[in-house]
Formats: sequence, structure tokens, C-alpha cells
Amino acid sequence: MGMSTVRIAWLLALAASVSAQAPRLKPGAEPSRYEISPSAGFMGGSVLMGVRAGMNHHPVTLEFATEQVIGRTATLYPFTMSAVLDLSSPARLVPYGTVGGGLFLTVPANSVGDQAVSSVGLCFGGGLRCYLFRKVGLRFETRQMFTRLQNKLDNREEILIFQSSSLGVIFGFG
Repeated sequence: MGMSTVRIAWLLALAASVSAQAPRLKPGAEPSRYEISPSAGFMGGSVLMGVRAGMNHHPVTLEFATEQVIGRTATLYPFTMSAVLDLSSPARLVPYGTVGGGLFLTVPANSVGDQAVSSVGLCFGGGLRCYLFRKVGLRFETRQMFTRLQNKLDNREEILIFQSSSLGVIFGFG
């Protein structure tokens, strides 16, 4: 098990224990049915910006995310669809785990004649949502992303692993 996987498991365990002691929401004040969440963070040494849209069916949320990771030699655009499982009942603090997959589009930054490369990949991770109000909150998330690319120099496939951490604002409606 990799070091980043251990970190994700440790963060989820910590979040679950904090959530167990967090104040519950008032009856009838469950989080919104739909959420939009702009976010910013890091993937390796690169800046990550993105937005997520989610449809809540507590304890499971279906979420679509589009992000941009600006690197020195290329820009990565992950488009992912994930299932998010809340690890506690609706409260002000809700730890969650996520698993999904999607399309990873890599666009070279400075190379003339290089083509964009697209690949299919998987992702998993976890995080913590903190609701400040019924329809406004914050979220912290860390994820691992896996994809396979064809190395044209060696004519073999390589598995690429990325880890991202982001902080976002939650806006709920519906």
C-alpha cells in the first residue's frame, strides 16, 4: 500500500471521528439536493482549478468534475464522474469517500507539433465537507488518479499516478 493511500485512509478515519462529535443539523435542514463547488488546489507541484456539480441522494452523491492542472510542460484536463459515499449521517461535518473514473486530456504547453493525448483513468479518494449554513459550506478533498499511456519511444504502456488535494466552496440549491 502506497504512502498516499495510507494518508487518505488516515484522513478518512480522523474525519469520521471528528464527525461523530460534530453537532447535527436541525430536523428538516438536510443539505441541498444539488451542489456546485468551485475548487483550487495542487497536483504535485502544479496548480489545480476546477468545478464540481453533484446530485445528492444521501448517503450517495453522483458527482461530475472538470478540472485544469497547469504544469510546466503540459496542461492536464481531467473530466471525471464519481460516486461519493457519506461516511456519517447529515451533519455540519461530513467525511466521505469517492471512487470514479473519466477522461484525462493532456495538452503539451511548449512543443510545436506535439498532439494532445487522451486516456481513460480511475480515481479514488476522500474528503470532508463542512457546512457553514444549510446551502453554503467548504470541502477539502484528496484523490489519487491512475491512467495508462502509450510510450512512443519504448513502445510500451506506462501507468501514471497523480495525487491531488483541493479546497472548495459548496453552494447548494434545490
